[in-house]
Amino acid sequence: MSDSSNILQAERLIDQIADRFEAAWRAGQPARLEESLVEAPDDCRTALFQELLAVELQLRRQRGEEPCPADYQSRFAEYGGGILAAFELADDTGDIRSTTPEPSPCLPAAPESPQVCRRFGAGAEPGSEGLQAVEAGASFGRFELLEELGEGGFGTVWKAHDRVLKRLVALKIPRAGRLRPHDASPLMQEARNVARLKHAGVVQVYDAGEESGTTYIASEYIAGSSLRERLRGERLSCRRAAEICLGVAEALHHAHELGIVHRDLKPANILLDESGAAYVADFGLAKSDELETPGGQLVGTASYMAPEQAAGRSSEVDRRSDVYSLGVILYEMVTGRRPFQDEGGEVAGTGETRKAGQARNPTCTNTRAPCAQVQHKDTKPVRPRRVSRAVPRDLEAICLKCLKPAPSDRYATAADLAADLARHLRGEPVAARPLAIPLRLGRWARRRPAIAVLVLLSLSLLAAIVAVGAVSYERTARSLERAETHLYFHRVLSADRAWQANDIPRMKQFLADCPAGRRGWEWGYLSGLPYSSLFAFRAAGGSVAFSPDGKLIATGGGSDWNLKLWDGTTGKKLAELGGHKSHICCVDFSSDGRWLLTAGGRDGTAILWDVAARKAKRVFEGHTDGVVGARFLSDGRRLVTAGKDMSIRIWEAETGEELFRIVHDVNEVRNMAVCPHGRHVALTLGRTGPTARLVLWNLETRQYVGDLPAFDRIVGMAFSPDGARLAAASGRDRVRIWDVASREMVGELPVVPAAQACLAFSPDGRSIALNCWDNSVAVYDAVNGRCKLTLRGHRGDVRVVAFAPDAERIAFGTTADMVYVHQTISEQGTGILQGHEGAVVDLAFVPATPLLLSASRDGTVRAWDVAAGRALRVYGRYEVPVCSVCASPDGATVAAGADDGWIRIWDVRSGKLRLEFQGSADGISGLIYSLDGRQLLSACRRGQPKFWDSQTGRLLRSLDTVRLPHCRIALSPCGRWLATVPRFQRIRVFDAATLHFESRLRHDAKVTGHAFGRSGIFATACNDGSVHFWDLAAGQTVWKLPALEGERENGLVFHPDGTRFVTVMGGETIALWDYEQRQRLLILRENADVRGGVARFSSDGTYLAAACTDASIRVWKSVPEASE
Repeated sequence: MSDSSNILQAERLIDQIADRFEAAWRAGQPARLEESLVEAPDDCRTALFQELLAVELQLRRQRGEEPCPADYQSRFAEYGGGILAAFELADDTGDIRSTTPEPSPCLPAAPESPQVCRRFGAGAEPGSEGLQAVEAGASFGRFELLEELGEGGFGTVWKAHDRVLKRLVALKIPRAGRLRPHDASPLMQEARNVARLKHAGVVQVYDAGEESGTTYIASEYIAGSSLRERLRGERLSCRRAAEICLGVAEALHHAHELGIVHRDLKPANILLDESGAAYVADFGLAKSDELETPGGQLVGTASYMAPEQAAGRSSEVDRRSDVYSLGVILYEMVTGRRPFQDEGGEVAGTGETRKAGQARNPTCTNTRAPCAQVQHKDTKPVRPRRVSRAVPRDLEAICLKCLKPAPSDRYATAADLAADLARHLRGEPVAARPLAIPLRLGRWARRRPAIAVLVLLSLSLLAAIVAVGAVSYERTARSLERAETHLYFHRVLSADRAWQANDIPRMKQFLADCPAGRRGWEWGYLSGLPYSSLFAFRAAGGSVAFSPDGKLIATGGGSDWNLKLWDGTTGKKLAELGGHKSHICCVDFSSDGRWLLTAGGRDGTAILWDVAARKAKRVFEGHTDGVVGARFLSDGRRLVTAGKDMSIRIWEAETGEELFRIVHDVNEVRNMAVCPHGRHVALTLGRTGPTARLVLWNLETRQYVGDLPAFDRIVGMAFSPDGARLAAASGRDRVRIWDVASREMVGELPVVPAAQACLAFSPDGRSIALNCWDNSVAVYDAVNGRCKLTLRGHRGDVRVVAFAPDAERIAFGTTADMVYVHQTISEQGTGILQGHEGAVVDLAFVPATPLLLSASRDGTVRAWDVAAGRALRVYGRYEVPVCSVCASPDGATVAAGADDGWIRIWDVRSGKLRLEFQGSADGISGLIYSLDGRQLLSACRRGQPKFWDSQTGRLLRSLDTVRLPHCRIALSPCGRWLATVPRFQRIRVFDAATLHFESRLRHDAKVTGHAFGRSGIFATACNDGSVHFWDLAAGQTVWKLPALEGERENGLVFHPDGTRFVTVMGGETIALWDYEQRQRLLILRENADVRGGVARFSSDGTYLAAACTDASIRVWKSVPEASE
């Protein structure tokens, strides 16, 4: 348990004992200090003693006694200075007297508790024992009690139904023992106070009276929660806080104008309905002109009292005291804490906190320590902006003006406060921060002209000096800004190089050194690369295998000769089994998971283990030299071993009998791979050069099948799950794949960097994992040869890789005696979306979602969840290629255009076709929604752009001045400009509202890509590799990015914030650039052919998607920086 938790428990215990001690005194049965002290642990007794003694001293003084320190020093010598401290505490608190007349008849009594009614001001959470006699459904006069909303020290508030007026009310009923004869008048006074108030921001009183001798108040029922509960669950924005305080201030001003001061304003007494409107409740402690509080009596909530109210000076309490309380509430909403926080700490929005000696229920006459406002009457509160930099300066000034200790320094009225809050919300200057008055300077200059001239000359000279200094400072600041920017770029590039070199600690250090204010998409991308494993554990990593159900991982190898079993989901060690007399070179589970087979690299044995019993069942001996491999055959009843003694032996697993052996003529077996069906076994023989062979044997016929045309060096091999293919790594830059039946090579993976020592097929046969010379583990697509995932960040060289049965995890062991388990479906970095059968020609993200839409030449429009990396649905099928796709601004619909000129609109979520119409006799070359989503703009292969009603498909207008072949269209993010983009002629820019022609953008090369940035920036990419940036407002070129990749097709896209853009230039080059500094930040190396030039960012900038020529879509993710 933490120290803070121990402190809180001790404070609760002290409060409980002190409450019982005080209650006994007030009941006329004074408790002895010695008896109460033994209830607390030794380490709490000193604090408890001071608390109890302070209470006893005050109660004794109320009874007319005059206690002195000598009365206690002989009885409690061990507490020493604590006695004097308690006397000082009692003296500071003052003598507060109370009377205890006979109570009036009410509901049954319940113990006091500092609770909060959720819908009607002060009170608490329901559940006190004293209210169990009244249950929901009971009747109280004409009211049917429906639900207990809360209770407190005074009584209970019920949600009730008024049978006469047929409406819901909040019924406030005092508890027996709490309403005394002299209290009945104030209770009715509360009803009269509120009944006089007619304001939308005040909880209205409908009725008040007595029922069977019990006084009640029926008030407006507000469905919602109190501000106190809202602050418990969330931090409000500064604007929302100002809006709430504005409504409360207007309601308070209405009450003040009628002579009513609330005096107990706090979050629990401010209600928020379901629409967010604020209401002021609980005028139970309100002060009116007709009824004054006796002098010296302290009423209200300590944490929210004005200093004059906390000091008991009731004659000084007026409307400005409520302004102070509202200032405390505003401070708490914008900072998460109150202005004067007790040493014991507090939780924002929880109501009241107290020090040792402070009353447990602060909304009452206080018999303990003085409240924070009195203690800090000469102390300024911490400025809100020091607590939270998000607080606007004007709002801070308003808050601090409310919290002035002297009433005369605060807002004179709540209306003045409301006016200042309204000015702040409108963005106008506020009275709390007044502007300078030049007229005063003018009058002073007329009275003293000589001095004024001298001052003017001095100021002119000073201004000149300041101007020169400012220019110098600005130049220095710009130079420093450029230096810091370039340093950030350098760190990003260095982090990328460290990632490529598998130096993860340096990569993480470079990223950590990047200033938080400069971190862009590239930083988030590098931070999210998958360099951390799901889990890792220390074990000899020479051999690794998953059980068929994926729940176990078996390891062996290295200097450790024991077999170890681990939990496959957590990495926890489950068992360690000994039996071999040398290192274990391989492990293999039977197909049913009951048995585990291991082979000793030098002892010439194989051992069969009972997995459930965790013990050896049988040892297979027979090889005269070390065993290089051992595997179960598919039936699980037989197993095969290969040894350095030039033999392959087949064994009966149950009996240990050797069924047959195959002897070959080469005296060194390097590797063995067994077909999953048990039909074939492949062996690599010899080391390097001409003697290296890859041979294939048929275990069913026991015949040599033949050699496979291999490399001069083979470092690893594996059969596909169906046994039809065999893959082998050369140790260089190629992995070859053969068809086993024909023994012909059917594929080759270009591995960069080269494969090193081991490889494995995934259980579905679609992926191949292998370790590379740069010490990374790469996962390749076994069909198209694309690298799907690269894993880095581990220590040591990788010696073995193994897939889990679900293919979603991969384990690998290293020479550092570590085993790492990673996900193969990466949640970070990159992902590949596959499903189209034709080239992808257009992409679009649905706004505010990770939903990606793709249009393909296979005639389909597909939706993908890029966060999960999976396909969601297909929106119908065209008989011709689909050329364009876009999503509506509200994310509700998707529109697509095809080569036949038809435009179709679907519902995004359900996939239901909403509308279809023919947009052109020729193919559609571009589609885009207007900013309001009401119009759909289309461009066709021949003819003019057209505007359609997106709900009916009715033609609204067309751009008749444009008749260009293969014309595309683009709409600026602000909706002002519309650009038509042909391939060979000039780009034309129009006013999107009026279609008035504005400018032409001339190019010397074929335009292959275009994109709008922020502030009227329009960029075009050309097939000569150049990128042009235009300022449409000025009608001129801003700058030009020269050709980098020669005569190739290009594409580009801006990040939504406009600070970054991506160029897609030929082959496999995708580059990220900083727009302002015009510098390349990152190259996305993903072995993906994206020469089509189609790329899109998601609306929040997290995802970047690009279409590849193999009909797949590559997705990159930037992980948002965690908030402080």
